[in-house]
Amino acid sequence: MSEVQDALPEGLAPPGGRPRDDDRPTRRPVSIWDRVKFLLLLGAIWFILVWSAIANFRGKGGMPFSDAARLEARTGVWVFVLLGLEAIRQMHYLVSEHWAGYHRFWTHRVFGGFERLIHRKLSDWSRFRLRRVLTWVFWIAVIAVVIGKVTHTNPVLALLHAPIYIWHALPTVLQYVFLLFFLILQFAALFWFLSRGGVDVYYPDDIKTRFSDVWGQDHVLERVKENILYLEHPERVEDRGGYVPGGILLWGPPGTGKTLMAEAVAGETGRPYVFVDPGAFINMFFGVGVLKVKGLFRKLRKLALRYGGVIVFFDEADSLGNRGALAQGGQSFPRASAASQPFQRIGCHGLSYLSTDMQGLLTRRAMQWGIEDEPGIQRDNQIIGAGMGGGGGGGGSGGSGTQGIAYGIALWSNPSNGQTYAFLAANKGGSAGNDVTKPAAPAYVKVFAPYEEQEDGRPGAAEGTGEDVKVLGDNVVLAYGTFGVLVYRISDLIAPVPAGIDPQKLWDRTGSYDYRPKTVSELRMEEIPGYEYVEQLDGSAMGLSIEQTSGHDVVWVAYDVGVARVEYTDPQKPVLLQWIAMTGAVDSVHQADGRVYVSTSRGGLWILK
Repeated sequence: MSEVQDALPEGLAPPGGRPRDDDRPTRRPVSIWDRVKFLLLLGAIWFILVWSAIANFRGKGGMPFSDAARLEARTGVWVFVLLGLEAIRQMHYLVSEHWAGYHRFWTHRVFGGFERLIHRKLSDWSRFRLRRVLTWVFWIAVIAVVIGKVTHTNPVLALLHAPIYIWHALPTVLQYVFLLFFLILQFAALFWFLSRGGVDVYYPDDIKTRFSDVWGQDHVLERVKENILYLEHPERVEDRGGYVPGGILLWGPPGTGKTLMAEAVAGETGRPYVFVDPGAFINMFFGVGVLKVKGLFRKLRKLALRYGGVIVFFDEADSLGNRGALAQGGQSFPRASAASQPFQRIGCHGLSYLSTDMQGLLTRRAMQWGIEDEPGIQRDNQIIGAGMGGGGGGGGSGGSGTQGIAYGIALWSNPSNGQTYAFLAANKGGSAGNDVTKPAAPAYVKVFAPYEEQEDGRPGAAEGTGEDVKVLGDNVVLAYGTFGVLVYRISDLIAPVPAGIDPQKLWDRTGSYDYRPKTVSELRMEEIPGYEYVEQLDGSAMGLSIEQTSGHDVVWVAYDVGVARVEYTDPQKPVLLQWIAMTGAVDSVHQADGRVYVSTSRGGLWILK
């Protein structure tokens, strides 16, 4: 038993091992509030008496607080008596919590016989009611004494005059109650009106649609007809140990008849048809959506009990998550919310419901078997990432370390050995180098997020997204979102990692090791003198284009608010040559034939000389 107890986490008792209050050698400890609450209450009562003495003083200049306190110290001795008794009681409890012998003496010898006598004479319910009565009597007496002191009458007379005092104060109390009720009513009415709408109910007599009205989806219609058994005779399935499903998922592009088919099911079964617009659950105030859901299910229960079932159609149910992302934004907005990726857990498509292993298996087979419409073409393998995880992979504390979605790629061949490398700019903090010499068996070389020191001095990962990557001579230029433009030596990127180090986990958040390559230079637009006047300049680099003329290496960088022309002839000392402000967010830039082509979210395509 002792070995089991030692193996349990601290603070948890073994099953059945928690002691009862009767089995404890000492009194159960109480909180600080329970220990001082009555002392604070009696102190507040004494201060009320002092305030009453000051308020009722008729002399000139008023009564000083010290004189009122001395007066109440003589006339309000009963308050100090109660304070002393309460302090003694709390000291008694404190000693009982730490001294088993003391606690046992008072519990078993002093009060034990009295407790046994009370248990024999009175039931638990009677003792509970008696205790409540005594508590009420005690506090009524205290209130009567306080009112008597304030009104300069004896406590009994003050208690008898209590209805008169309450009657005089009733108008003021009613005003505050009405004000509070009016405010609550306003909010209740506002939320009630906001929770209306978005749900349309059609009763059986109003539904004229039948299965004969649904054309062009015969195979789906047959599957839907099979499920009508669950509505008509669910007991047949349940009696045989089956489970009646709660709904049918209809997936397809707009205009394929999903709404018509749901309405036809309601018409054939004679059940009410409820159309739910998913936009009804997107609300400005927190809590309105919850009220709408509760109201919807309350209405559905009533209809189901009255008609023996109900057909509910949630239109565009797959867009609920996307609409929430659009409303709330986030790191992946707007790119991630623009369209769901094949394996992303959003969207109403079959692949999103498969396990990760099955997704990978289907993808490998698709690449190996080739494309059905083009028999002569077969794809090479590719490196598939499932999200960087942990803000840049590579961290030894739980990141998945994969490359995620690649937004830019640059190839480079090593002239010394002929090996080919692919440098990727990946999402969620991904910078990756891969050996693709053998397309059928690509290999990780380094997957990492750029270094950024944390507030506590330990190594960390830069926040942002790898947007584009280019090869410039012996270096790689990386556009890394809000972190700016980074330059790495190719020799550092392709250098093998030490034995035993996972190329996807090149550093540890505790600082025990860090094998990420060092940057040659870092360019942040907001740090360059002379460009502080550019509004909303946050250095978000979105695209790159290389210009090599007359021995000069120039990189055009697409930023959120414009285009920068930067000279990288000396990669360690980038020089800003030109800044062109643009209207709208710049997405990409391309330099060719002496012109620069820029795409923006507002102006479309800009052509600069």
